[in-house]
Amino acid sequence: MINHNIPGHVALMRRGLCFSAPPSARGLAISLMSTCAFYLASTVPAAAQEYPSRPIKIVVGLAAGGASDTLARLIGKKLGERLGQPVVVENRPGAGGNIASEYVAKAPADGYTVLYTADNHTLNPLIYSSVNYDPQRDFTGVVLVSKYSLVLSANSSSRYKSIFDLLNHAQKTSDAIFYGSSGIGLPNHIAMEKFNKAAGTKIAHVAYKGSSQSVMDAASGQIPLVMSTITAALPFIESHKLIPLAVTGETRWPTLPDVPTLAEAGFPDAVSLSWMGIVAPSATPVSVIEKLNNEIQEILEERDTKDQFFKMGMGVGGGTPDEFNGFLEKDMQASRQIVEAIELKID
Repeated sequence: MINHNIPGHVALMRRGLCFSAPPSARGLAISLMSTCAFYLASTVPAAAQEYPSRPIKIVVGLAAGGASDTLARLIGKKLGERLGQPVVVENRPGAGGNIASEYVAKAPADGYTVLYTADNHTLNPLIYSSVNYDPQRDFTGVVLVSKYSLVLSANSSSRYKSIFDLLNHAQKTSDAIFYGSSGIGLPNHIAMEKFNKAAGTKIAHVAYKGSSQSVMDAASGQIPLVMSTITAALPFIESHKLIPLAVTGETRWPTLPDVPTLAEAGFPDAVSLSWMGIVAPSATPVSVIEKLNNEIQEILEERDTKDQFFKMGMGVGGGTPDEFNGFLEKDMQASRQIVEAIELKID
């Protein structure tokens, strides 16, 4: 028999003790089951029920105004419109991106603080002597936002009119040949060292503080070569101050259709793609990761998003969180090989 002391039954249901009733008490049973469902639902965390219920923060490890910041703000604006909550981009520059990465690694794993990052995410733990985060242990992938080629360019007054001119000279001369990059341990530096290793050359590195100065010095003849983003080099290529010798990606770049890849030049091991993506603290609920992934993938498929990426020399990414995690693991393995080969360390 059912005890018709309703308050007593409610007390039991608050402890999760729900039960059925005989047919003769069907109406009462339905009432009790409805009450039971209400109390059980009330024990589920609000964040899991209605994510997002407050603003989301996208942390960028570079100063405002660069490519990463610009694209993060583009995605953040569209994501906020889709989710019905503000998405705020917060810049935390410094230490090659380590400050931002360490901040997000220690943030609550609730989906309200995520990191917009790039190649430095997997590179920095390999080259900095003290890094307080582990990209595999402390983070999980949300979505790959972009993959893009870099370009190796030569001053138009130099002897290097093609990648083969450079190879012929570099492999025969004992004289030093210099190239510029945006800084030690950054993707441009690593990409060129991969080429050096694959080609058996020893083209020497000149580190700058950013792409713009390295490209300008190459265009003015201060250095003969520069490895840079296509976006940074393109104005100087169009004004015939730089000659593009090769792109680092797997395929030719649409805005430089006549420029071969390093693989086409005979060096498939030198293929190097830079990337940008969003990661979150590793304990972030799977449902939250999947929601962010689905929304951002739809943003990346929009025509105006693709156009904006293309104008900046970036390819559009995509894929599942698991695919991005697999990509990050392979990227770290490839980076480790070249970092160890050139014995690169930053104190």
